[in-house]
Amino acid sequence: GYDIAVEACRGLLHRVGTDPGPEAAHTQLSAAVDQVLGTMSSPAVAAALTNLWNDTLHLQCEAAQTRIHNAVSGVGTAVSAYVAGDLEMAAVEAPSIELDDVKSF
Repeated sequence: GYDIAVEACRGLLHRVGTDPGPEAAHTQLSAAVDQVLGTMSSPAVAAALTNLWNDTLHLQCEAAQTRIHNAVSGVGTAVSAYVAGDLEMAAVEAPSIELDDVKSF
């Protein structure tokens, strides 16, 4: 027996799914790396920072955003399946009513 607060779940999923924070953090970090690269006097350090950005930081930012999207999508699908299951059970569990002594006019 599950008891899911469907509207609360959907509200939370909407908030998380539309939160600009992860994308904004990625953009800010990228801008900070660009700023540092613009002032870098050592080509070796600039190359190392560029590689760090390209091979690690950028990839991890993208991966975090993908994981958030996948989690929101997966939980949304599960909540929808829960609602569909409740509706299906309600239809199956509805009692059959036989009316005796029905009058008409």
